[in-house]
Amino acid sequence: MQLRARYSPESGTAAIFDPTLNLLVFPTHYVARDLERVVLHELGHALTMSLANPRAALLEDLPPGIAKHVSHHGYGSDNPAEALRMQVNEALAEAYVYLVVERGSELPMALLSDLMFILSSVEGEKGIRFEFDEDSGRTLSRLHESRLAFPGDPDWGHLLAKRPPDGVDLEVRELSQTVDGVDEVARRRRHRAA
Repeated sequence: MQLRARYSPESGTAAIFDPTLNLLVFPTHYVARDLERVVLHELGHALTMSLANPRAALLEDLPPGIAKHVSHHGYGSDNPAEALRMQVNEALAEAYVYLVVERGSELPMALLSDLMFILSSVEGEKGIRFEFDEDSGRTLSRLHESRLAFPGDPDWGHLLAKRPPDGVDLEVRELSQTVDGVDEVARRRRHRAA
């Protein structure tokens, strides 16, 4: 409720990374037209904020797009150390986007080096392995099976569909259709609410 009250379409807020909750928060009644870009930027914050080392050198020789972004008045402060912290966090989040969309070669070495160090630290600390699939252009985040939640999990299982048995053919269904006279969307919403 606090995020909903403080941030709105009028403020231009399309997504938030809340470090206290460790969640990416998106509005439910409107959405960014370029949702992928917003998600990548906020994911960049989620991966880098806790390990960022605010140094002025990370803001030197930035690509024009990142330089313009970090110079926004919203990232200024009367406290120079606070302004530097905010600007470095923004530069790292944007650098993550550049890395994912294969524009990492445009980043200055100091920023790229810090970003790669942070990502490798996150890999070791959280057991996440980040990969880039060159054939498909997709990015992958891999975890050991012991760190995944499945339908039987007491905390997360209610959000997940059960895996079909081997050999069972799946069919695609429009959720807006009724199945045997039952509105599937309404049924699933009631199940989630319960």
